[in-house]
Amino acid sequence: MEILASARTTGPTAYVVGAGVIGLTTAVRLLELGLDVTILTREPIDETTSHVAGAYWHPFAVAPKERVLPWARITYRVARALAEHSPDAGVAFRTLYKYYPADEVHTWWMNAAPSYEQLPAATLPPTAVAGYKLTVPVMDSRYFLPYLVAQVRTLGGRVEQRTLHHLDELYGAADLLVNCSGLGAASLNGDTTVQPIRGQVLRVKAPAGMERAVVSFDKGWRKTYIVPRTDDCILGGTADAADADTTARPADAEAFVERCIQLRPALRNAEWLEHRVGLRPGRPEIRLETEHVDGQAIIHNYGHGGAGYTVCWGCAASVAEEAVRVVGTP
Repeated sequence: MEILASARTTGPTAYVVGAGVIGLTTAVRLLELGLDVTILTREPIDETTSHVAGAYWHPFAVAPKERVLPWARITYRVARALAEHSPDAGVAFRTLYKYYPADEVHTWWMNAAPSYEQLPAATLPPTAVAGYKLTVPVMDSRYFLPYLVAQVRTLGGRVEQRTLHHLDELYGAADLLVNCSGLGAASLNGDTTVQPIRGQVLRVKAPAGMERAVVSFDKGWRKTYIVPRTDDCILGGTADAADADTTARPADAEAFVERCIQLRPALRNAEWLEHRVGLRPGRPEIRLETEHVDGQAIIHNYGHGGAGYTVCWGCAASVAEEAVRVVGTP
């Protein structure tokens, strides 16, 4: 599936609010339809939560299942095409070893992948009662986000850094507003159900000889994961609900690094490179729907929790379908 298309900016106008992975992928799909798209972002792309993320395909803190599953399936397919045809996108497929403690085993999300298999009990780490193996995309944010920005510009779109206080500041300025503001939806459109889920990770130099596989073993919201990327490795992490502190906490890092070492002892001597903290946009369910306020058409696309990279292309496809229904195409 190709992302590139000829630049077309003569169609209905649209503002996409938010330049994380959700806003950028949505903008690409709208531009491909022929809409004239401008992305508005409060912070630079490399300061968004999407830039912090480990960005491997795995849903977390996201609902409803019946919508997440088809969105995840679409994202998987697009990621496969990017990995095969767009080497500069920073997308690679890795083996994922997913372990579960007692009373927490669930495999519904794995049905969005082509296949998965259960691991033998003898291969499981201590305290795990089940484990599974599947192949998933890892999207290195250092390359993937700039790649998306380049696609937006190639297709004739624009990215502007601008702070909004409420969506109504844009009413009447475009045929369509697309609200991909993540946590910003709490203030931009008064959604009190949106809450931060604090995530802290550590970027390390991957030890020589360590298998380049993703490893994940969560107990409730205590997350432990190892994500090898292009030339480094992300270790995580934390999931602190209703916590908006973006300061790195050394004690948190020491705790989850030790858990990672228990899963892969080769990490004990890994060189620490960088602490990162981001705020996932938590919400009881993803909000993807159209509303009309004071004559302005708005498509909301936010509340993706810890699954932005898992459902982004699927959600973008749904927004594109809504856009055709609401404003048509050239």
